[in-house]
Amino acid sequence: AAPWLANCDIHENQERGIYVNGQNAPGIRIEYCQISDHDNGRGIHIKYGSGHQLTGNTISANSAYDGAGIHFESTDSNTLIGNTITGNTASRWGGGIYFFSSDDNTLSGNTITGNSASAGGGIFFRGASTGNTLFGNTVIDNTASSAGGGIGLTDAHYTTFTGEWIAQNTAGEAGGISFGGTDNCTLRGSVVAANTITGNGTTGGILVGSDAQGISLAGDPDNEIYNTICLNDGCQVRNNNAFRPDGLNDVDARHVIWLTCDTQEIEDGIYDYIDDASKAIVYWNPFVDSLAADLDGDCDVDHSELGILLGDWGCVGSQPGDCPGDCDFDGDTDHSDLGLLLGHWGEACP
Repeated sequence: AAPWLANCDIHENQERGIYVNGQNAPGIRIEYCQISDHDNGRGIHIKYGSGHQLTGNTISANSAYDGAGIHFESTDSNTLIGNTITGNTASRWGGGIYFFSSDDNTLSGNTITGNSASAGGGIFFRGASTGNTLFGNTVIDNTASSAGGGIGLTDAHYTTFTGEWIAQNTAGEAGGISFGGTDNCTLRGSVVAANTITGNGTTGGILVGSDAQGISLAGDPDNEIYNTICLNDGCQVRNNNAFRPDGLNDVDARHVIWLTCDTQEIEDGIYDYIDDASKAIVYWNPFVDSLAADLDGDCDVDHSELGILLGDWGCVGSQPGDCPGDCDFDGDTDHSDLGLLLGHWGEACP
C-alpha cells in the first residue's frame, strides 16, 4: 500500500504520531499535516522502503530518545520540501530530524527551529548515511548539550549543503555544525553565523572532528558562490583532526566571507596546525573581502550603511535575511545592529 495523508491533524497519541514500515511497498506521501505533542514518541518514524515524500507539514513538540521530529531509518531517496520542524526534544540524537543509515535523501526549503538533543539539535546524520543533499533550509535556534547545535554528522558521507542558513544555534561544542567520522562533505553558498557555545566549548561555528576527511568549505569565485562564516563564539572553524602529511585531514576554506579584511582576525578565528602542530590545516587564504555591517557591499562602513539600517529600523523577519539592516544575523533590525555598525564605522577593505 502507498497511503496519501493530507491535511490531517495528528496529536497527543501514545508513542509515535505516524509510523511507516515501507519494506516491499511504494513510497508514501504526507502533506500539509499537523503532527504534534507526542510526549513519548516521534512525530514521524519512517523505516525501510524509499521514495517517501513529506511536503508542507508542521511537526512540533514531540519527545523521543532520538529523531523526535522525524526519524529516518534504513530508508533512501526520500524528499522533504517546505516542512516546519519545531520545538521537538530528543534525549540523544537529532531533536528535529535524524537520519540513520539512510542514503540519497533531499531536504529543500525546510525550517528547523527550536529543537534540542544531546547531539545534532536541529539535524543529525549517523550510521553510514551517504549522499544526502540539503538545499535552502533554515536551521536556527536549535540546541545540543554536547555537539552540533544546528547540524551534527557522525559516520555520514558525501553530504552536500547548499544555500543553508545556520544561525543562532547553541551547543556545548560546535554551535553551528559538527563533522565527525565523515568524509567528502561540502558546504557551499551558506551562512553559518551567530552560533554560540556553553561551558568549556571552543567553537561556535564549525568543528571538524576526528576522522573527518575531505571537508570543503571553499567558495567558487568563478560563479561567485561563497560561504559566510562569521560572528560565532570562539572559533569560526576548528580542525581537531590529526595532522597527516598527505593532507587528507586538511580543510579547504578558501574564498570564504569572514566579514573582515583583517588577516590576523581571520587567523584568530581558526584553530589548526598553526595553533597546535599535531592538528591538521585549515586553508583560508585567499578570502573574500567583506566587512561586518557593510550592508551595501561596497567594502566600507559609512553613512550609506547607516541610512539602510535606519530605514529598516524595527524590521522583524519571519526568516533570517528578511531584514536588510540585520547586521548581527538575529533576524531583526534594532539597537544591537546599530551598535555593531558603529563599532565598525569607518572601516574599509583595501
